Amino acid sequence: MHAITKVEPHDLISLTKLVYETLPERYSPLLFTQLYETTPDSFLLAKFGQRIIGYIIGIKTEVGVMRILMLGVDKQFRRNRVATELLNRFLTNQIGLQIHRIELEVQTSNIPAISFYNKLGFTIKEQVPSFYQNGEDAYIMQLWLQTY
Repeated sequence: MHAITKVEPHDLISLTKLVYETLPERYSPLLFTQLYETTPDSFLLAKFGQRIIGYIIGIKTEVGVMRILMLGVDKQFRRNRVATELLNRFLTNQIGLQIHRIELEVQTSNIPAISFYNKLGFTIKEQVPSFYQNGEDAYIMQLWLQTY
């Protein structure tokens, strides 16, 4: 069984390693420290024991809008509802914060991720050409929250 927790400073090194294993982009390790310092409440982990097996990182981008920057799960733990639980806890945390819309980017070729987000109510807002470092396009997807 896994647990969803807030990130702690001692988690950042293990988190960085998992991000590198699960996402094609290569972010500076300092980015995770900066995100933790600015948005600790929008930075969640899934843990199996002490092992980090998933993460979600978000940041408020404008009044009423939260953007999910990263969501990933260790390959060994995929298809076990880890991403769904992370996202649901993230959404629950937005209640009471006057957030009415959640946005995220996803590679246009990542059909499993697009399907996952669609099942949870996200819709495609627009396509952004050459969004990723490898030149791939992105979809901007959004979810309107009913209650805040």
